[in-house]
Amino acid sequence: MSLTEYHTKVGELFLEENKKQNDVDVTDSGLQYKIVRNGLGTHKPSPSSVVRVHYEGKKMDGTIFETTKGKGPNRFSPMDVIDGWNQALQMMTVGQKMEIAIPPAIGYGEFGNGNGSVEGGEVLLFEVHLLEIIGVESEEDFPDFFKLEL
Repeated sequence: MSLTEYHTKVGELFLEENKKQNDVDVTDSGLQYKIVRNGLGTHKPSPSSVVRVHYEGKKMDGTIFETTKGKGPNRFSPMDVIDGWNQALQMMTVGQKMEIAIPPAIGYGEFGNGNGSVEGGEVLLFEVHLLEIIGVESEEDFPDFFKLEL
């Protein structure tokens, strides 16, 4: 069994168990998400919006492969990231925090991310906090008790 096949098999088992949790929803594409904190805004990003987010990405073994912790929020458009992120961001409102599980089909697929930090077939686990849709509304407009960082 190749490493990609191993990751795919383990990922399938994880996703099968994860979706059984009461607070986990699954989209038609297989994206699994749990709302950790509701947002206060009403707007949701479009694929071409520019968003500002805090996030932490882990592999299933708990290895952090990407994070904004200690670096400050990141800015990008949903259409510029992997499909799982794109889908999740378009469901979020400003201030919302989600935990998402991204299957390989809407993540980095069978080849990984190209730099070796994510291998082919791996399920990606992210905590995502949407801080702002640039030009629409900002979490800075919300009361302090709603502002929680990663």
